[in-house]
Amino acid sequence: MQHVPQGETRELELLPFEDALRQALEPAPDYDVTRWLYVPKVYGEYRYVLGTRGKHPLICMGINPSTAIPDRLDNTLKSVERIALANGFDSFLMFNVYAQRATDPDAMELRCNERLHRENLRAFQYLLSLHPQPAVWAAWGAIIEKRDYLAACLADQIALGRTVGARWFTAGPPQRRRSGSLRRGSVLSKRPSGSGGSGLALIVQSSCRSCGPRRGPSYSSVHDQAASGPPAPGNPRKRKNRKSLFQEEIPGFFPLQVAFPRSGERQMPPRPSQGQVPPCPRRQ
Repeated sequence: MQHVPQGETRELELLPFEDALRQALEPAPDYDVTRWLYVPKVYGEYRYVLGTRGKHPLICMGINPSTAIPDRLDNTLKSVERIALANGFDSFLMFNVYAQRATDPDAMELRCNERLHRENLRAFQYLLSLHPQPAVWAAWGAIIEKRDYLAACLADQIALGRTVGARWFTAGPPQRRRSGSLRRGSVLSKRPSGSGGSGLALIVQSSCRSCGPRRGPSYSSVHDQAASGPPAPGNPRKRKNRKSLFQEEIPGFFPLQVAFPRSGERQMPPRPSQGQVPPCPRRQ
């Protein structure tokens, strides 16, 4: 099932998040509201939240919603739910940087609907309030480059998470394209992760000229602006391209385990370290 946007969201009569949440808490004929949180509760051109109810949820942040609805999750959300439960959470909540539905991210509207973004921020604020130490899975990937406004929306959401001390998680070590951007695949990565945090992480990052080599095309970042000073009068600094829109520090990335052996699956022996010769099986 594919969802193609039927026009720009600014042409719609948007339902404010608080009103949509109030309706979502009322009984629904199509699904169990005691299990699901679905805001708005009807299928439409945008979605704020889709997930399950619990006391310790994992908030998964993607780019934009697709066609999933309660009791009919797509493969991505099935994996999100499985990984959330396997990592000690009792529920998952799917949130997105931008709330417009589009199966193909290339079909997202070209201009940001500021009202939709504000209501989406209210949705994120509500999700962060559901636990004293909210956990957010950074799963947006390189699709953040699809539209210029996505990075600015994400920066607002990260700033909101910082005010409540949100903990940010990633699935496996971040992998980068040659352009320097993070690959999408953080959601369905099959690599098991280690333990402990990985310190300060930069999303869609590159080093500035004063700090070291860049990993991709030219970036315009807050750090670059601080190093080079304010722009000259009459020559305002402009963001050059999609890849230059965002550099934001998240205080600590914690790993999620995403690879689990199936029941009865044969375990492979550990690979010997470099320089170590495995013993001959005939002599054992």
